[in-house]
Amino acid sequence: MTTTFTKPSPRLMRLIESLRTEFAAYASGQEQLFKTRADLAPAFAKAYEIWKTETHRPLIAFVRELDPKVPADRRSYVNHRSLTAAWYLIRTAKDEARGKKHVVRKTLTPFEVLAAVIRGVWWVLPKTKADVFYTHVQQISHWSKRDIKRLQTAVGRAKPLGLFPEPPRIAQKVSTAKAPRATAADKLH
Repeated sequence: MTTTFTKPSPRLMRLIESLRTEFAAYASGQEQLFKTRADLAPAFAKAYEIWKTETHRPLIAFVRELDPKVPADRRSYVNHRSLTAAWYLIRTAKDEARGKKHVVRKTLTPFEVLAAVIRGVWWVLPKTKADVFYTHVQQISHWSKRDIKRLQTAVGRAKPLGLFPEPPRIAQKVSTAKAPRATAADKLH
C-alpha cells in the first residue's frame, strides 16, 4: 500500500500564509504581539486538518510549510520549538473542543512546599549551620549544586509556613551584633 501525496490547494496555501506570521510569533514566544493561544489554536487545528485531508502528509510537513527553518532530520526536529508549539496548539484545540479549559495550577509543587517548610524553620536554625544544612540536603537528595542553588533561591522567595514566628527586624540586628566582652569581675561570678 502506497500513499500518494498531493499538492496543497490554493485555498489551503492562502490559509497557511495567513497563519504563518502568527504561528512564527507563537513558536518564538512572542504570541502576545498577535493572537492569544485560545484564538490561534482552533484556526491552527482547522488548517492542519485541511492539510492532512488534502495532502495526506504528517504534522511535521505542515510545520515545515509554516516554518522553513525546521530541520529535516527526525532527531533535530523532534525537539524544535515550532513542532512543540504545533503539538501544543493542536492539543489545546482538542481540549477546548471537548470543553476542557486550561487550568492554572492552584496547588504548590513539592519543591515549593519544601522551600516553604525550610523557610518556616529557618529562624530556629543557627546561622552558622546554614551551609551545613544545605550540604546535608545535597547529600541526602543527591541533587546537583545547581539544584541546591535553586532551592536556596526558592527558600528566599517562599512565604514561611508560620510554624515559628519570624523575629522582628530589630531583634535580628541585636542578635547578630557582637556581645560585650566579659570583664575580669564577670569571670569571677
